[in-house]
Parts: sequence; structure tokens; C-alpha cells
Amino acid sequence: MEDTVVQIVAVTEQDLPDLAELYRQFRGEESSLAHMLEAFRRLNHDTNYTILGVKSGGKLVGSVMGILCEELYGQCRSFMVVEDMIVDEAHRRKGFGSLLMRAIEERALLQNCSYLMLVTDSSRRDALAFYKSLGYDPHEYRGFKKYLESVAK
Repeated sequence: MEDTVVQIVAVTEQDLPDLAELYRQFRGEESSLAHMLEAFRRLNHDTNYTILGVKSGGKLVGSVMGILCEELYGQCRSFMVVEDMIVDEAHRRKGFGSLLMRAIEERALLQNCSYLMLVTDSSRRDALAFYKSLGYDPHEYRGFKKYLESVAK
């Protein structure tokens, strides 16, 4: 870890330009700050969403989102879906991602979640090794995704 101050924080509106840059690094496309702000304000008021960031020297260098979901069987305990985990390319392999994942796991425990679930591209060997190193099991399930065309154009 670097010698500068490292903090896990709740992402704020002021962090959105840095977050947009992180997504651009990962996805290779620009994000609309206006749309990000609109979505962020909506999600930030929904207690089922947790958006955490890791800052180094006051700059956002990573982020993760946790979405609380409810079960209707067994003990009806909740679980958390982990999405949009990203660390700046220059800050990878320095412990920032592990800090973020531990922080989101703590939030899940506080909300009495029975497990966390995440999906990553099977071709991303670095991500697969990272999640396995944190105790995530690729399990026997297979994830599916279907993109939908927007009705509003």
C-alpha cells in the first residue's frame, strides 16, 4: 500500500468525475456525468444500495457497489450482489481492491446477509484469481446475461 492516506468512504456526488474515469478505463467508453448524477441521487437514497470508494491521497482510485436482495425461502435472509468493482489501473495489485471487498463484506454482515454473489467475465483471469484469493468460490452455477434494447430512444 502507498504511504499516502488511504480511506474507505461512501462515494459522493463530488467523486462522480473520478468514478466516470475509472469506468472509462475498464469499459472503454465515456459516461454521461448528467446521467450518472441522476442515477447516483436515486441510488444514494435507496437503502438497498451501498456505493463505496477507496481514496488514496484524497483521490478516488476504486469503487464497488453492493445491492441488498431478499430471499423468500428458508430463513428468509438477505444476500448481497456485488457489482461495478473497479480499481484504477495504476493502483492495482496494491491492496485497494481487497480493502473495498472487505468493506462491502462488512456491510453485508451488518445487514444479516447469508452470502455475497458476483459475476465477472470468465476471460478475466486476473479478476478470477483476485476473487478466489478472497475466498469467493466459482461454484457450480453458471451466470447468464441478456442485453435488452431500450424502448425509449
